[in-house]
Amino acid sequence: MVGRHAKSIAFRDGALDLRACAPPGDTDFIRAETALNIRPFYEHTYGWNVERAQQEPKRPRDYTMVSFEGATIGFFALHDKPDCSYLADIQLVARVRGRGIGTHLMEHIHALARATGHRTIRLRVFHANRAGTLYRRLGYAVDSSDEHTAVMSKMLSPTSSPD
Repeated sequence: MVGRHAKSIAFRDGALDLRACAPPGDTDFIRAETALNIRPFYEHTYGWNVERAQQEPKRPRDYTMVSFEGATIGFFALHDKPDCSYLADIQLVARVRGRGIGTHLMEHIHALARATGHRTIRLRVFHANRAGTLYRRLGYAVDSSDEHTAVMSKMLSPTSSPD
């Protein structure tokens, strides 16, 4: 996992605090947010498997938790693959969306990916997920697509390091 250590990154007049996932509280948070945010996409496509969902996240050590103003507001999981950095998951609670936090967090994730030496970052998104608009705005392009999802990637410039 990339970016495992705790740190703060400046955001407006405050900071986004990043830290490693600490079970069971954080894994409960991840499951609950995934059920709120992602379950509707699965229910309308591949189907939602309650049993499987309760086993997630299978590798909590791969998750970085995000807090703002003292409250946990989201998480992400960035994997170092042989040919790219892979953003396996990123979610924010509904009440903080639309405030620029996702964009700022993605910029930090790009810096983490650059620090691994990779020039490419990749992710998968449901076509119906509004996050796809954010990814396109940030320069991601569709590499492949199926009926329900798209694999998107972005070439990273070699500049900038993690905050």
